[in-house]
Amino acid sequence: VLLTLQHLIITGPFLVSEEGDYMFLSVFLPVGADKQEYFPIVLLIGVDKNDFLKKKKTIKKIYANHFELPTPPQKPTLTTIAGDNMVTLYWDFVAEKSVDPITKIMDFQGYKIYRATEPEFHDVFSITNGLGNSEGYVPLAQFDVNDDIEGFFFPSEELFQQAQGYSYYLGNNSGLQHTYIDEDVINGQKYYYSVVAYDNGDNALDIFPSENTKFISELSDGTIILDKNTSIAVPASSSPGYS
Repeated sequence: VLLTLQHLIITGPFLVSEEGDYMFLSVFLPVGADKQEYFPIVLLIGVDKNDFLKKKKTIKKIYANHFELPTPPQKPTLTTIAGDNMVTLYWDFVAEKSVDPITKIMDFQGYKIYRATEPEFHDVFSITNGLGNSEGYVPLAQFDVNDDIEGFFFPSEELFQQAQGYSYYLGNNSGLQHTYIDEDVINGQKYYYSVVAYDNGDNALDIFPSENTKFISELSDGTIILDKNTSIAVPASSSPGYS
């Protein structure tokens, strides 16, 4: 198999949610009819050169570990009910029985609720690292297991340097909940919600806490694509005369 890999650097700025096709690799691969060949391709994007090199180092470590990585707990399934100046959220228990494939333990630690006014949650993506780059989202609410784990995750010195001064808040032993009523809303405003489950990490193994991803996409034709742990709600008052 003949394969030539090249670096391609694309400079910004880019528009949020910009659509487009990018060809970053084109090669000739003669493979026999009775053979299969596999190779990984990674597209890295950084806010600057240092951020790019940091992510490149992380990807090399992932490759060296044969793609065996710690994973966050399973995603909870979120349901929202819009009311008059309120939105009620509730979700299931599935995340709490998740077993990490690396440590082989149930390391679930809690839930975070995120709320935004646009589908990519950029308006709450404001927790920064020591260099001022955004790394985390500000939760609307957080519920964690009432145990001996609380406060900020305390990484090793090497991991702290890799995280560029960023840490992860594990909660204050508030106890778990599976419902939440958001009353800080305005009727007629569209709100985007996500409930993510997170684990406690492992500082002895240099494993940073991880949480679920969240995905909401609004296509140009009006179609809305939701992940199981995301939802959209528009609070409104009841219609006059409705029983």
